[in-house]
Amino acid sequence: MHSPVAMDGATLLERDAELLQLDAALAAARDGRGSATLVEGQAGTGKSRLLAESAARAEAAGMQVLWGSGEASEREFAFGVALQLLEQPVREAPDELPRLLSGPGRLAQPLLDGGPPAAVTVDAQALFSVVHGLYWVTHGLADRRPLLVIVDDAQWADVPSLRFLAYLARRIADLPVALIASRRLGDELPAEPRLDAN
Repeated sequence: MHSPVAMDGATLLERDAELLQLDAALAAARDGRGSATLVEGQAGTGKSRLLAESAARAEAAGMQVLWGSGEASEREFAFGVALQLLEQPVREAPDELPRLLSGPGRLAQPLLDGGPPAAVTVDAQALFSVVHGLYWVTHGLADRRPLLVIVDDAQWADVPSLRFLAYLARRIADLPVALIASRRLGDELPAEPRLDAN
């Protein structure tokens, strides 16, 4: 399920409708029904604060929060945002590593061990393998407890990370995962893939 959250210039205190929608996404994830939500708005409209509030609510409800943020100066670094999301949670669960990196999850191990092979950025099959592996690592983390995956400033995310997020979003319905991304209007995402809400 993909749903847009439009942002205007109001303060967070006046975000009841948006927070209700995001709360519903968190509740659905805790019930095993995943969704992807795109928060869009102009600069300075409180998108990051809305994501931070969602993260606080998710943590209070016992969910694990994975947070990544696009950065214009790092857009050329393959899987930079994906590493922000997954590298630390994987390293903080050494007892879980055999499970997280088993089966298809092992395809992400080269990336999580320090970086993708050079071929990933030019070879479509190698790129798909890493994306598929990252999906299964995310799936494995969600098997422990529901996840909130946040990506702030998605307009500046690197293309391989966007491919992973789009891949996750298309398969999220049966996972205990809420994916919430923010995008600043007026700043174009890389040509593909787009994290659209339709």
